[in-house]
Amino acid sequence: MLIEFDNGMDLDTNDGNVILFVKNYLIQSLIMEPIVKKLSEEFDGVCFIIISADDVSSLDEEYNIHSAPSILFINNGTLLNCIQGIIPENILRSKIDKAFN
Repeated sequence: MLIEFDNGMDLDTNDGNVILFVKNYLIQSLIMEPIVKKLSEEFDGVCFIIISADDVSSLDEEYNIHSAPSILFINNGTLLNCIQGIIPENILRSKIDKAFN
């Protein structure tokens, strides 16, 4: 399920979140965004959130994001994994499956 990010949103409350931090002007972010959107349709019970790091710099600091794209896996407030850069769809699918199933 793909959820639109809201500045007041608590990213730690859901059972499973996959959060993609993007910078809209980077080709790497433009590559990862459709992959994450596609995978959001495959996983029931996992919330997928795409956040423009340009708009929400406080989250960059909170989650120690140094590059875009970065993908965070958060479960009940616990950061399970952080992947930075481009990752192939099949590997990302496997990592999501391992983290939340």
